[in-house]
Amino acid sequence: MSAVGAKDVRPGRQRRDRDAGFTLIEVLVATAIFAIIAVVAWSGTSALVGARERLAREGERLRALQIAVSGLERDLRQVVERPVRGPGGAVLPALVGDALGLELTHLGFATALDPNGGRVRRTAWRYADRELVRLRHPTLDRADFGPRAAPEAVLGEVAAFRLRYLDGRGAWVQAWPPGQGPEARVDALPRAVEFTLEVDGLGTIRRVVTPPEVGPR
Repeated sequence: MSAVGAKDVRPGRQRRDRDAGFTLIEVLVATAIFAIIAVVAWSGTSALVGARERLAREGERLRALQIAVSGLERDLRQVVERPVRGPGGAVLPALVGDALGLELTHLGFATALDPNGGRVRRTAWRYADRELVRLRHPTLDRADFGPRAAPEAVLGEVAAFRLRYLDGRGAWVQAWPPGQGPEARVDALPRAVEFTLEVDGLGTIRRVVTPPEVGPR
């Protein structure tokens, strides 16, 4: 009687034992599936974070490009026919430049941070070592001894930067002022200034700016 009872109880107990947990194979399969899901999720998250960082970097570069272009345009649009004295007393033209840079006298802009910014300024723009650099001189007329302009890197990763100047005959020249003729004066301004800026990954920008004092000739 007891043997029969043992035979009746054992199968049910075995079924209950199997229903109470997972086998080793089931645990390994579940772990593998979870690992695959985790890897896929991490890859997606990493890609999103990387894309966001790249967009942020490109946004900063685009903002720097806009600042550089608008700053150079603003200085050219506000140029004035005011020569200055350089070191040693040499007279520097109101606008002097070549294919890789220029220096000019221009009106500034007053702001809440710089209420004296509306005065006349002297600024230079130069291209060297794949950087567009701006120099703002602290004074118009410069002495041999005194404060010097500190270069400010405005834009990096610049593949090319070119300038040219439109003279009174309607011809583009590579330097200003011309060496001879009526426009060789130190207060003469070109009819227009063209600059071309090529930045890695952002393309090429070309602008033609007409000084405000220059009208039809």
